[in-house]
Amino acid sequence: MTRTTLIFLLSDLLKFSYAFIFWASLIYIILQGYYLHKKFVFNSKSHNFKKYFIVNFIFAIFDFFISTFLKNSLSLYSISFVFSSIFTSLLRFLIYKKYVFK
Repeated sequence: MTRTTLIFLLSDLLKFSYAFIFWASLIYIILQGYYLHKKFVFNSKSHNFKKYFIVNFIFAIFDFFISTFLKNSLSLYSISFVFSSIFTSLLRFLIYKKYVFK
């Protein structure tokens, strides 16, 4: 299940706190994403979870504030999260490639 789907279901439909769902889903995505990136995307042999966590946490702070700000203009947290993630996805991938899974 994607993070956007979790945010939509839990924050937009069921009205749980966006802040709680955002950070709780981050933990889920970091654990799942690390394994997928390490094994399948970058085929890395190194143990670099700490770097991966730090990079994701920094981007999460940015995503949280941008998506919270955009929620004022858009109707759903999930849509505002998608827009904020568009800006960080390419940069995040490049940092994974050059710094985390080199």
